[in-house]
Amino acid sequence: MKTDTQKLVDRDIRSRQETRRGTVLTDAKRVEFNPANVNETVFVVDVDIGGNRPVRDVIVKSSSGIGGRAYAAVGKPVDIQRNQGGRWFCVGASDRTRNVGQAQEFDESTETFGPSLNDGFSSRRRPYSYYADNLAYGTAGYGSTEIVDGDDNEVTL
Repeated sequence: MKTDTQKLVDRDIRSRQETRRGTVLTDAKRVEFNPANVNETVFVVDVDIGGNRPVRDVIVKSSSGIGGRAYAAVGKPVDIQRNQGGRWFCVGASDRTRNVGQAQEFDESTETFGPSLNDGFSSRRRPYSYYADNLAYGTAGYGSTEIVDGDDNEVTL
């Protein structure tokens, strides 16, 4: 006879759930999600988990059950989990963060350092053109968030 803990472990193994740590790259945005003809609005973010591309449109689960999503703000570390259907979900705050970094390669034969290689993803705010052109009312604070790689190039699909 299996204990309740063993049953839970077996269930997770069967569902092939995978958990990763990542860093939120974009503001949460609302999207319409319609499984089984039930209209629901969900919040999604893009997350860097250290691959060639960020994971796009990761659904943010409420940490409190009543809409608490503050853990998924831009730049904060999160744990994401893939369900059996292959869909990623933010399930909570993480204890480690990923970000853009630089690494230099050391050539042992010549004892010299090579050029630094940029790695990772980050985000930056691109002001809307109206606010970028008209600064009479103060600092341009309104804009969209774009994802950039280690060389500061915008990442698109």
